[in-house]
Amino acid sequence: MPTTTTEPTVDPSTPADGAPTAVLSNASVAPGEELTITGSNFKPGSTATFTLHSDPIVLGTAIANSEGIVSLKVTLPSTVTPGVHTVIITGLGSNGEAAEASVKLTVVAAASSTSSTQAGNSNNDDLASTGAGTTPFLLGGLLLVVAGAFTLISRRKRKSSHA
Repeated sequence: MPTTTTEPTVDPSTPADGAPTAVLSNASVAPGEELTITGSNFKPGSTATFTLHSDPIVLGTAIANSEGIVSLKVTLPSTVTPGVHTVIITGLGSNGEAAEASVKLTVVAAASSTSSTQAGNSNNDDLASTGAGTTPFLLGGLLLVVAGAFTLISRRKRKSSHA
């Protein structure tokens, strides 16, 4: 069973011996990101299976076109751990015998958002201060209300004592 390991490239190329090859649209991706995997030199009309190895995860299948090219666009599962993995395409080679092609894929850690982890946190110590507090304004308003009430009461007392 011929096996060819290639580094990620943009276009698949057929080796001189006719063995299948595999390439990736991106050499490194994070879980949840899209990736296109392309293989060449498979038997036209045959089905190829795409599997991510370390923990085998079947990513999907594709049928080889008339030129023996298979291609699969997939969203990398969120369960894939960061590190170097191998994508293996298995199917029938152009000669009709079982064949596979493999390529290395680097899975990078997904960008974490601290805001999502703090969203459920009831501790507001981490919130930014965006202006002055309201306490001085509330106390000032209360003082004005008390002064107004005092003025109103003292005017009524004066009017009632003059009458």
